[in-house]
Amino acid sequence: MNRGDVVLVDWLFSDRTGSKLRPAVVVQADFLNGLIDDTVLVQITTTAHAIPGTEVRLDPAQETASGLMHVSFASCMNILTADPDTIDQTIGYLSDVAMQQIEDCLKKCWSCRSAGTFPRCRRFAVWLRLCRCRKSVCWN
Repeated sequence: MNRGDVVLVDWLFSDRTGSKLRPAVVVQADFLNGLIDDTVLVQITTTAHAIPGTEVRLDPAQETASGLMHVSFASCMNILTADPDTIDQTIGYLSDVAMQQIEDCLKKCWSCRSAGTFPRCRRFAVWLRLCRCRKSVCWN
């Protein structure tokens, strides 16, 4: 799996009473594949929560390679680190434009600064996994 892939994953309910197979987007840096046991995902849902700055609209008419069938939202407040065995299949991938929007949304939701010395992000472990470069001090 690579950053930007849209996958179907067995997503556990927050109350742990069950799970649901649902789409998600891989947001971890590609260089972490094989270095960490889990894959970092952002939930994709058809329900807009309308909380400003927390979600990115994904229209399959624009994201033609996404594999999504309906207008959906990448919910940047819902992050999962998942064992790759819980990922059912890859159904598509998102454009660089959509991934940049998701990255910006994640920065806002998780109080990460766009650049600078670490650990400026309150969620440093997530921040480091999301960073596209090999440095622990940037988002570039």
